[in-house]
Amino acid sequence: PIILFGLFVAVILSRNSGVLSEQVFENASMGEPFSIIVFSVAAMTGIILIGAALQGLMFISTSIFVTRIIVPIVVGLLIGLAHVDTLIGLSKLFLTVVWLVVLLGGLLLYLAWPSETKTSLRDTGGRRSHPKLTAGVLLSLAFVGVFQQLSQWSGQLIAGVFLPSSDVAILAVSQRTALLVSFVLITINAVNAPRFARLASQDRVRQLHDLARRSNLLIIAIGTLVFLLVFVNSVHILKLFGSEFAANTTPLKILVSGQLVNILAGSVTTLLVMTGNYRAAAFTAGTSVCVSVVLGFLLVQPYGLIGICAAMIFGIILKNLLDIIWVRRRLGFYLLAAPGDTTKD
Repeated sequence: PIILFGLFVAVILSRNSGVLSEQVFENASMGEPFSIIVFSVAAMTGIILIGAALQGLMFISTSIFVTRIIVPIVVGLLIGLAHVDTLIGLSKLFLTVVWLVVLLGGLLLYLAWPSETKTSLRDTGGRRSHPKLTAGVLLSLAFVGVFQQLSQWSGQLIAGVFLPSSDVAILAVSQRTALLVSFVLITINAVNAPRFARLASQDRVRQLHDLARRSNLLIIAIGTLVFLLVFVNSVHILKLFGSEFAANTTPLKILVSGQLVNILAGSVTTLLVMTGNYRAAAFTAGTSVCVSVVLGFLLVQPYGLIGICAAMIFGIILKNLLDIIWVRRRLGFYLLAAPGDTTKD
């Protein structure tokens, strides 16, 4: 249903792409590429759902491969092999690849799905877990997903309305490059999420804290190193995209500092979701996105691209602070505190 709804919305946006490109983005040349690429949103939704299902079945490496690795690798290879050098051609290529990955992911999920004769999933000790998914839980999880997407795209949408397309391109490249810092956090979260859920279901809070703490120390060690490499070499990195990008490294330095905040906070959002604190996770995600969007609109005109980046990093800081507070209140510990400093056992 979600994918079908996404396709329905894509049809509406595609049919009005000309109006949107001229009146919202003030760039008529965006109309045709937008009318194509908008259909990839439903495919990306399908990829995320398939990845989550594979992760739940304990096929962690397959989940990471489907959601994080295969699309950029295949798109990058095909751009070089097919010599794609137009925005329309790139849009068609990306759209084709993501829908093929949906089909591939669906096949992998079908092969990974346990038959009715199996009595347990891997690594569950012969027990099946049947979480009670009420409408409230599903709605909270949906809000978390929506707010996460808004936090990633709201800055570019605001920039598209108020700033020239060159600034939007700089923001998009800087934002994606800054995400390199959080790659280790994303990867470790994908591996640890089922383990967090299992320990929480067994009320083993001390072991849960110990796992989260050890993982966070590893995340900080690797993530800080990547942060320093990106921050110090920001000019050389942006030169890969063109000299006009290398001339403005401030957005990348601001955004990569925001990702460092994510690294220092650790797996707080994943902990909340995997331990059943869905409403807390939805509240922090929604509050931070709303504050970030409002600040973005207030700061974009007086400060331009820097104002949008400042609003985005403030939202990241606020979200992580709220998540840390909720983890302490609901689970009884801070991630970097010693395992003995836990209010529950």
